[in-house]
Amino acid sequence: VAFYTDSLLTEAANVTYNGSSDSNIITLSSDDLARVDAGACTLVLTYNIKNYVENTIGKQEIPDSGVYLYADAWAEGTIGTQKETKRIPEVHSSDNQSAALLTGAYARTGEKTTLDVVQTNNDTTTATVVLRNNSLQPQSTATLVATLLDENNKVLEIKNTSISGALNGESEQSTVVQFSQLGSQVVVHAAADGEDSLTFDGLPVDMDDFVLTNDIYTYDIYGVTASDTLVTAISGSGETVTINGEATNSKCVSINKYGQTIISVEIGDTTYQLTIHNDAAPPVTEPETKPETKPTTEVTVTFDANGGNVTPSSATTKGGKLESLPIPTYDGYDFLGWYTEKDGGNAVTTDTIFTKDSTIYAHWEKEGIASGGSQTDSSKTGLWFFLIPASLAVLFVILIVSRKRKNKGEETLP
Repeated sequence: VAFYTDSLLTEAANVTYNGSSDSNIITLSSDDLARVDAGACTLVLTYNIKNYVENTIGKQEIPDSGVYLYADAWAEGTIGTQKETKRIPEVHSSDNQSAALLTGAYARTGEKTTLDVVQTNNDTTTATVVLRNNSLQPQSTATLVATLLDENNKVLEIKNTSISGALNGESEQSTVVQFSQLGSQVVVHAAADGEDSLTFDGLPVDMDDFVLTNDIYTYDIYGVTASDTLVTAISGSGETVTINGEATNSKCVSINKYGQTIISVEIGDTTYQLTIHNDAAPPVTEPETKPETKPTTEVTVTFDANGGNVTPSSATTKGGKLESLPIPTYDGYDFLGWYTEKDGGNAVTTDTIFTKDSTIYAHWEKEGIASGGSQTDSSKTGLWFFLIPASLAVLFVILIVSRKRKNKGEETLP
């Protein structure tokens, strides 16, 4: 039986069997072959997956997808009169190959270490704690906090202990915690060397949920129906721990039925604050109304007198607007105002906002023109409109005078 790390069976995977680890091939003979013939042969072997993960695929932990170990089995012997041992052809060779998916405890649990607690109640309570290292990397020490609770979740006793010495990859150690009284439940939490631990039993809160806000780490949780929570805080470096001002590693905190509950935990110089709300969801915050933005860069506006004269010839805006508009002069013309175009355009006032350097233009109208706007041929048409009715009026008066004179027997005017 040969073992490989790839499905093409080209990369050998050395295994340990019966104390030997020099090869990727295991040879079965005598009694083992008899078991194979009987249909039941089990091999127990060891494969150094840590070596493969670190040196072949360059990782520190087994990937979440795991790694495969492939096996190929065949029979060898002599055929006929041949003396040389060769691979013997088989009637059925389709089941000669197989593969095993190897996954890591760290990938399966998401935790570098896990705890198992076996509780024994006699006159007092005893807890056997098994600490498992799920990582491929060794753990040096671990600090344990064991809390004994009564049937109402009231803290009866707290024991601090540790598991020292090297805890190799994917291995375990155990310790026994002896309490001085009888309790209902034992809760144990651990912190790896140099790492802090903070747990809130019964609440969906993780230490990574806290966010740094004004020098303290805060987190808000909503819709909590629990009446209390066991808070356990451990310093992996031996620093002082307080829970709501009390120097302790474990404390059962009551949760208010209405309003909110604040739990403050200090681990060394670091403060964590958990705010528990009974409301099902955080309050809705109205979107902030931002004030109208004004141009931050002032621009230059140039005055084009459009045939006339103006002083000054330009001005700089303040807050995007002109503080005043100059009055230009043009002999024989009346000033109509400033506009954005030389002909037409929009009127410009001190309320107009400029966002870039611009030129505005003076509009004019000849003096004596009653109608607004610049002089055009239509103004001449307007003059004749008034002259024609006036002439008709004079003719009408002459006709009336002539008729009256005729009626009186006077001579008719030529």
